[in-house]
Amino acid sequence: MPMTYLGMVQTVCDELGLDRPAAVAGATDLQIRQLGALMNRELREMQQNYDWTALQTEYDLHVSPPVNATGDIIQDSTLVRNIKIVGNDDFNNDFNNDFGGGNATQFSSLWVVNGQFIPVATRVADVPGPTMVVLDQPATSTATGISLTFSQDTYPGPADFDRYINQTWWDRTNRWSLMGPDSPQMDQWHRSGIVTIGPRRHFRQIGSNGLTQATGPINNYRLWPPPGSNDTPIDLVFEYISTNAVLSAAGVPQPTFAADTDIPILDENIFILGTKWRMWQIKGFDYAAMQQEHQDYVDRKYGNDGGAKTLSLPSPRVGYLGSTVQDGSFPGPGNN
Repeated sequence: MPMTYLGMVQTVCDELGLDRPAAVAGATDLQIRQLGALMNRELREMQQNYDWTALQTEYDLHVSPPVNATGDIIQDSTLVRNIKIVGNDDFNNDFNNDFGGGNATQFSSLWVVNGQFIPVATRVADVPGPTMVVLDQPATSTATGISLTFSQDTYPGPADFDRYINQTWWDRTNRWSLMGPDSPQMDQWHRSGIVTIGPRRHFRQIGSNGLTQATGPINNYRLWPPPGSNDTPIDLVFEYISTNAVLSAAGVPQPTFAADTDIPILDENIFILGTKWRMWQIKGFDYAAMQQEHQDYVDRKYGNDGGAKTLSLPSPRVGYLGSTVQDGSFPGPGNN
């Protein structure tokens, strides 16, 4: 049974010769509060320092088909009015309720709009009503009842997302890896340049959309080209490191120790040893030996985490050419 937050702090106190606390969360004793804060500091450092297998998480994204609609535009205006969904009445009601039913923030900046007299890569900037949207670029002409295609190319990432695990971005529908993550410069080249569409789908991580004090930052996952009717639905996947390195007593993942009954997902001894040297450091004592003991223990955990595969002289990379094709230094003149 893993040791609780309270149990770990009590062990730290026992080993340092300090008085044991009866509680950590909500404690008024400044030294106990300090120990609790230092243990959470150690938690954040360990979560960041290594891609622990216990924190590796898969995110599966289902990309739905775009929405076909009609609407009215005015030259040099960003407002699209009288939007009507083509085809499905039930979906028409749902779509209009979402766009005008108080969820405007959810849709703003997550959708692109394609249509006659609408510039390339135009996005939804605001949703002032159930049958109208504001674009981030003005229409180039005036027209009534033009065909419009709304495509969601940006998706809020998982709430516990911290960082990607590289080379895990795949399109499972088409059985190939996604291109990216693209830099802002490459993304703008795709969206704004002359040659905008290639044979493969790209992605990038885009800034926080819907940032509030309550929810915090939401890291968005943006695709290029936007999903079209001919290539959806699409199932995409990537793996990431979760911010949640703690479990509550009810088994709910969370990013920090908040209650005495919380338990760490990672090895408890990491936090006991780490808190000890951090406490001695902040008090101005000689902490070098404690820090080295902690580092030695963490290095052993790094080495054992996830096991190790057998090394092979041929390239281990898996691809269409197989694993026996050498990476470079091909025989022949000039290739030595």
